[in-house]
Amino acid sequence: MRKFFLFLLLTSFILLTTAGGVLIILKNSLLDLQYYADEFRNSGIIELGYEEAFTALKQEQEEFKLEDSPLLFSNDEIESLVYEAFPTSWFYDQIDRAVSDLSSWLDSDEPEFDIVVDISSQRDTFAELVKSTLERKQAALPFCTMSELIRMQETGKVTFDCVPEGMSLEQFLGPEGYGFLDNFTQVLPDKISLKKIIDGTIMEDFNVPEGKIPEVKTGSSDTKAYQELVTGLQDVRSVYGYVSVGERIWLIIVIGLLSLMLAITLHSLPSLLRWIGTSLFLLGLNFLGMRLALQWLHTTVSDTLIQELTSDTPTEVLEYLITIINTIFNRVEQATQPWMLIPLLIGASCYAGLILYWIIRKYQAAHQPV
Repeated sequence: MRKFFLFLLLTSFILLTTAGGVLIILKNSLLDLQYYADEFRNSGIIELGYEEAFTALKQEQEEFKLEDSPLLFSNDEIESLVYEAFPTSWFYDQIDRAVSDLSSWLDSDEPEFDIVVDISSQRDTFAELVKSTLERKQAALPFCTMSELIRMQETGKVTFDCVPEGMSLEQFLGPEGYGFLDNFTQVLPDKISLKKIIDGTIMEDFNVPEGKIPEVKTGSSDTKAYQELVTGLQDVRSVYGYVSVGERIWLIIVIGLLSLMLAITLHSLPSLLRWIGTSLFLLGLNFLGMRLALQWLHTTVSDTLIQELTSDTPTEVLEYLITIINTIFNRVEQATQPWMLIPLLIGASCYAGLILYWIIRKYQAAHQPV
């Protein structure tokens, strides 16, 4: 009867520990927010954002059609200004803070989620850099001669080959505000909200001065998209909550089962080593089999993906998909390693202890006085 009860405890321990281990592995591998933040850093999206910003600023500057102006910002100057005011490290800090905010929200009861990025400091830095660059460009221009002033007055065209003496930079740029980049900094808000970006109301926070820069399309409001995001995050939070509670219950049950096995077999060292060793060794073999199955599935999924995708699929897309699959499988496989090795090592140690115990017993019996 005692052996049958121990067999039930052993079976329950292995099944529950395996099931719980699988859930914990999947949670730590696939729901690791910091992992996704790191992947976002390495995805090239930030570099793509830089390129989009460069292109937009260059296009807007071209709207003023002052190609011959020595005050015109070159492409290199625009890129240098953006990089200096909005360095890559700043974006990385915002990613880390967003991950921290999301983690805190998942552990809270707040109904809505939002990420707000304060760009006031970077905006002001950008404005100062633009202003100092414009002033340096203006200072490099010679003062206009009388004949040049008369020519500009007669033609009504400012050539920017020279600067009238005593004229301020603001006067020199003209009422329509040639300094687009300088005006652009005045348009930017203090903060940018993820919620407003998603629901299409972000431009309400921008200060667009009439006549200063080309009209900006604000788009239409779409609160449904934001609500769908919040609903999805709330579902994730619910799963997190259930998993956290389940982990605690699982841990209590597993410890209870192991404690019962210890209590029943504690009277006999051989029995203790045999049953505990068997439980842990079989548990390790379970995860070893799981790891081998994952490796087989990994190869199968990758081969199937390559075969199923048509020849029209861009190479970059195919490589990206394969990279994602490889990363996911590798993370899960690596996470199974301690669950496999630790039980196998402890189980093997128990069997080694059991063998050593019987060797000592036989040695003592052989040398016991008659």
